[in-house]
Amino acid sequence: MSGITLRRISTMQSTTELPNEEASMSEPIKIDIEEFLSKFEKVLAVCYMAYDQIVGFDEAVAAFDEFQVHHYMFIEDFVRVRGDAVSSDREAASFMFTLKAMMKEADYEFV
Repeated sequence: MSGITLRRISTMQSTTELPNEEASMSEPIKIDIEEFLSKFEKVLAVCYMAYDQIVGFDEAVAAFDEFQVHHYMFIEDFVRVRGDAVSSDREAASFMFTLKAMMKEADYEFV
């Protein structure tokens, strides 16, 4: 998967021109980290109960690897609040599944 960019949907122009990629990658992610952690723990439990046999699991793990390069500050906040690093494929996939769901709620999209 090539670079992941997050961009706020409401700020997209009506043309096909995309915003500057570096600007999009540096845009802060505006999600309540406590709410994110709560949802992450639920998703993590589902992944655990399903023995990681979830559609998109491997892709989510790969996406996390790319995401952390561009949005390390968000991950640092998450780790600080959680008190533990994202250290397994299950946690990485759960992180991305949660992020994708919350980004849709917050009017963002993955590009």
